[in-house]
Amino acid sequence: MILSVICPALICRDGMSPILHSIADQASGKPVELLVLADNGAMSIGEKMNHLYTMARGEWTAAVADDDNVTPDYVDSLLEVLQDKAPDAVTFDFQYVGERCKSPAGIPGGASVQRRGLHPVAAIRTSICREFDCPKISQGEDSVMRNWLSKRVHDVERIKRVLYRYNFRPAKPEFYGNLCRPVGMGVNL
Repeated sequence: MILSVICPALICRDGMSPILHSIADQASGKPVELLVLADNGAMSIGEKMNHLYTMARGEWTAAVADDDNVTPDYVDSLLEVLQDKAPDAVTFDFQYVGERCKSPAGIPGGASVQRRGLHPVAAIRTSICREFDCPKISQGEDSVMRNWLSKRVHDVERIKRVLYRYNFRPAKPEFYGNLCRPVGMGVNL
């Protein structure tokens, strides 16, 4: 297994999110696994990340959020660099999309592209991810990990195009913590 894509998720969302369908389709027949840990918000994102890093069988692990999206070439682009270069991490650009984002012209309601450095969504050697004890929080865990990674990872390759779309929108109150309604143990596909 080359790549594990992990997703801490909430089961109170309606059905399987588009990002999971996209990655599952892209990963079909390739040395990629998709691991999803979903609950009703009882576990923090940090706790889910720690469990998912332990479960990951890929040499590299990339995290995704269940309410974001990836480009159609996300899996192939990561696999190409991972197999050719075998770095500690592969980063790529983000596109922020949403009504509160500003377009390149500074107009709200647009989209902006940002070069992202080391971040949990980058493909990072799983052995390195397992050294990190993600804090048991659901906001800011990515910033804590980013700071830790900056001191630990040195061999980084960058894909110079957008592979990840962060859908910035205000969260519904029921998506926070234990306010999510339990809907069962599975996700309807």
